[in-house]
Amino acid sequence: MKLADSKHWILFKSFFKIAIVSVGGGLVMIPLIEDAFVKKYRLISHEDLIDCVALNQSMPGVIATNMASFIGMKVGGIWGALAASFGVVLPPFLVITIIAMIFGQLEGVAEVDQIFAGVRAAVAALILVSALKLAKKIFIGKFAQIMAISSFLLLVFTKIDAIIIILAGGVLGIISALINSKKAQKNKELA
Repeated sequence: MKLADSKHWILFKSFFKIAIVSVGGGLVMIPLIEDAFVKKYRLISHEDLIDCVALNQSMPGVIATNMASFIGMKVGGIWGALAASFGVVLPPFLVITIIAMIFGQLEGVAEVDQIFAGVRAAVAALILVSALKLAKKIFIGKFAQIMAISSFLLLVFTKIDAIIIILAGGVLGIISALINSKKAQKNKELA
């Protein structure tokens, strides 16, 4: 197998490219990951991506690295996880190193401030697109819709910590699954 065809090379190369343009963090990566791994290479499904995002939102650590590790492991085992993780970590490391060396000279330069203003606007748009795409796939059924609306309202209008809401969502999901399972079993017995 040629290096260019290797899943490990695809993981490294794709996450390297994604990390170069993903200023703003892991959530910005979602549409880029979808384009690369769901649409272009077809290495994971939309459902895998949704599971990856949901899992990484509830895990400690850097979202970008967690997502790369998760997808890398799913696609190429431990070596895939290492290749994807190295690919996603290398560009920011190089950029931060270069910026640290020249930062003093860039401080207060109007053009640099404008560049960052433009980048921030683009990042906000990418996060919004990610949220809308995920919403279309997640808001299937009344339970998911009620959970999403309730969680949103709690996050916006109360001081409840997001971690508590995530944990409560998981517990309510388990309870809902148990109730649905019992209903299905009861219906099967009646049939």
